[in-house]
Amino acid sequence: MKIKIVLTLLVIFTITSCKKPYPNDIPSWLKKRIDQCKNGKCCNTGIANVVEYTNSSNQEKLFMIKGHNSMASLNYYDYDGNLVCVYSAGCCYNDSCGRIPINKMVYSRSIWNVDSKKCN
Repeated sequence: MKIKIVLTLLVIFTITSCKKPYPNDIPSWLKKRIDQCKNGKCCNTGIANVVEYTNSSNQEKLFMIKGHNSMASLNYYDYDGNLVCVYSAGCCYNDSCGRIPINKMVYSRSIWNVDSKKCN
């Protein structure tokens, strides 16, 4: 009985320790950025969260990366990792951000959020 419990715990530990904190279908450049900030390494200067949007007019995926500062700019990247635009939060309202019409951006999913417990 004890062997079964130990083996079960070992399997659970192995599965959960290999789990990535983000979906597998995101681009490799974004995985690298997130991996750099895991375990609280970027708590003061790095990324706080990553959100995926879809441009409703052409179905292009865009990734919004926000920093930790509440007044930080929102940086939008295309699937290839090219910076598409920088939207200055709290500055002013614009109808577009670079070539992106804001009203065409549809929230898809949250990709990653920093674990604030690891920042303390």
